[in-house]
Amino acid sequence: MNIKKYSTNKIGTNCYLVEHLGKCIVIDPCVKYEDIFQDESLELVAVFITHGHFDHIDQLHTYLNKGIKFYMHMNAYNKLLDPNKNVSAFTGFPIFYNLDKEEVIFVEDKEEINLIGKTIEIMYTPGHTDCSIMLIIDDSIFSGDMVFRGSIGRYDLYSASYLSIMESIEKIKQLTKNYTIYPGHGNKTSLEFERQNNPYFR
Repeated sequence: MNIKKYSTNKIGTNCYLVEHLGKCIVIDPCVKYEDIFQDESLELVAVFITHGHFDHIDQLHTYLNKGIKFYMHMNAYNKLLDPNKNVSAFTGFPIFYNLDKEEVIFVEDKEEINLIGKTIEIMYTPGHTDCSIMLIIDDSIFSGDMVFRGSIGRYDLYSASYLSIMESIEKIKQLTKNYTIYPGHGNKTSLEFERQNNPYFR
C-alpha cells in the first residue's frame, strides 16, 4: 500500500491518495482531481470525506461526474449543501455542493469496507463535528481533524462538542496497535507519540 500526501490552501489541509494494486482512494478532496491524476494507470474508485468542513472539500466539484463513489457519515451531507454549516460562509468565499446525481454511501461506526484490495474500517469520532470519522487501513489511521500531532481539532464550530471530542479520545486510546496517524493538517504522527505527548490524551 502506498500513501501520498498533498497539501493545499492557506491553512495547509491534507489530501491523501492511498493506492494498492493500481487502484486508489482519495481521502478529503481538497486538491483538484487533475492535479493528482496525471497518471492514467491509476484507477480512482472512491472518495472519503472525514468531515464536512470547507477546507477538506473545496475541490470536491472536480471529482463529480466521473463515476466515483463518495463515502461519508450521514451528518456530513447537509454540510456540503450549506456554507454556514461547512464554515465557508465565514471566509467570505461560500461553497456548497449538491451530490444528488452521485453515488453517495453513508458509513457508520465499526463498518468495514473492502476496496482496492484492503479493508477500510470506519471509526466514528464526533467532537470536532458531528460527522467526523477516521479511517483505519492496515497499520495507518487517517484522522481528519480529530487528532493532530500534539493536539486535536477545535471544538467551537457548528455541531462541535467538547464532551464528544473527549469521549472520542477515550475511544481512540482503547486501540491497541501503535498506528501511524495521518492527520488533516500537519505532519504524520503515531498513536504512541500522542499517548506520551498530547495533553488531551492524558
